[in-house]
Amino acid sequence: MTDLATIAAATADWPFRQWSFGEAIALDALLEAARRLDAPQWEQHVAALCLSSIGNGLGSSPEHHPAPGRALLALYRRRGDPRYLAAAEALAEMHLRMPRNPEGALLVRAHQAGWKHQIWIDSVDLIGPLFAHLGAVTGDPDRHRTAVALTLAHLRCLQGEGGLASHGYDTHAGRNGHLWSRGMGWALMGMADVLALAPRSTEGWAELRDRFTSMVAALLPLQREDGLWHMVVDRPESHAEPTLAAMFVIALRHAPDPVADAAPLAAAVRGVRGLTDARGVLGRVSEATPVGQYSTYATRPFGRFPWGQGPLLMMECTE
Repeated sequence: MTDLATIAAATADWPFRQWSFGEAIALDALLEAARRLDAPQWEQHVAALCLSSIGNGLGSSPEHHPAPGRALLALYRRRGDPRYLAAAEALAEMHLRMPRNPEGALLVRAHQAGWKHQIWIDSVDLIGPLFAHLGAVTGDPDRHRTAVALTLAHLRCLQGEGGLASHGYDTHAGRNGHLWSRGMGWALMGMADVLALAPRSTEGWAELRDRFTSMVAALLPLQREDGLWHMVVDRPESHAEPTLAAMFVIALRHAPDPVADAAPLAAAVRGVRGLTDARGVLGRVSEATPVGQYSTYATRPFGRFPWGQGPLLMMECTE
């Protein structure tokens, strides 16, 4: 097993672009590693990135949708600097100004031709948790209601009756129909975060819990013997990819209610650790994956990415 400090160093060594999809989880994990290791350099690294983004007007453009809302609020809790809270509030208000599809899901790329009517499962780990953490920090129940409502709006579009969810949904074309493994990892982490923070009395909380439980139940029979899942979970001819396994562990450890026994979690941990090298780098992580046809998912090249390093580091921090 590679030690936390080594994994943290490999996670921080990424040219963050402020902000692209999949980067926020790495900052969340670095903050948790800083706490676990009593290593303030990792917190300072995250703080510097966030302050730079704040100085550039974070929350002023829909391009900021993937910004690290959880990290901003974690820094506010630790440091008491009102700039972090103000930036998180600005990010939330930016989201609330976005247009919505007929089901009420935010259209985060409505300003871009070709994507203006699309939603993606990745957003489940960005939108709801931002509002849920704001609710926890401010005590505002409206933030919790918004967290649950916006998460459900996405899932009602993306999740099928069996519990699994498509990567994308277009207002005019419907679901893209491909069950992208990392996408369901994002969904599980986002749902678990909202469920853990929003009071159980929040409208829609019970439905969200049921959707979380049904996704876990649908994924369990598809888990491979090595603890991983295929890139497209119902297509065994697609390669195994480790990010869902790490996210699965994080989500189930964070969820307020147990929904699976220990065996699949232990298998997922073994599978992820088996692909982690001595440098602290998680292997066989696929590059950024747009909504597409099956070949889009099956042919992604591998590399070192924050959406692999972040889940690896967070998984080890939550043990």
